[in-house]
Amino acid sequence: MHLLKQTDSRDYSRVAKEHGLSYTSIQNSVHSKLDTLIEEAQLATLDEVEAIIIDEFAIKKKHKYAVALTDPINGKLIDILSSRKKKDLIEYFNTWTWPEELREQIKYFSMDMWSPYKAVAETVFPNAQIVVDKFHLVTAINNALDKLRIQEQDKQTAANRKKFYKSRLTLLMAGEDLDDDSHQRLIEIFKLSPALEKAWELKEEFRDLLQIPDIKESIEALNHWYEKVSQAKLNLFYKAKRTVKNWEENIINYFRTRITNGFAEGLNNKIKLIKRIGYGVPKVENLKRRVFLSLLSI
Repeated sequence: MHLLKQTDSRDYSRVAKEHGLSYTSIQNSVHSKLDTLIEEAQLATLDEVEAIIIDEFAIKKKHKYAVALTDPINGKLIDILSSRKKKDLIEYFNTWTWPEELREQIKYFSMDMWSPYKAVAETVFPNAQIVVDKFHLVTAINNALDKLRIQEQDKQTAANRKKFYKSRLTLLMAGEDLDDDSHQRLIEIFKLSPALEKAWELKEEFRDLLQIPDIKESIEALNHWYEKVSQAKLNLFYKAKRTVKNWEENIINYFRTRITNGFAEGLNNKIKLIKRIGYGVPKVENLKRRVFLSLLSI
């Protein structure tokens, strides 16, 4: 246990040197104890889990992805898997046979708008409502806004193109978080591009409808947003609207459940930090150990 605590924030080589031991002996000792603790933690989490969030992250940028499974209700990490492929995920979830009827007890499955994840949930969690996570919804709308900003930027003079570029992050900020300088920056580029102003307003209206607590009012606001998109006549937002419509049933499930990925977002930041520091974690299994070690009370 003492070795585990020492390796939480330091690499094995340094700990091995301090104790006059080999790297391999430290690694084997830590892995053996930690794997037992992880298994115990997982069994305890699965015993009470009713909701699952699946969220991918890059192991190698734009090349290899792993997925984190979390319990958003109890704020627990369930597992980290090395593959996001549909067949691999189905095979993994089919091993969930303890406690008895574990897969049947899952009520909510929250995800981004990636069809293979939906297929997985429909296959292995027969009683689960499939929920599109609001963070990924906002990201999709922000992507449409940023693409339009690039299009409008390219139409400007060199001096004005700089203004558009410098405003790229300001455009994506929540309206209520803007200070006076940020508001002024947006006013300047909106004078140069009324289309971008329309798009920004659509982005803000979409964010607002996700905050409405009443389900009926949320659905009414979503339908009103569809109308506003049609009136705006912006191709990129037509595409965004089509995406939202394709996932509408699962978005309405978000209105019903209000399942969010707040814990998963915090976990992703932790994963990024561990990857940045190093610790020899190119292997997903080692990364999983490091993440669990940072979460376990030892």
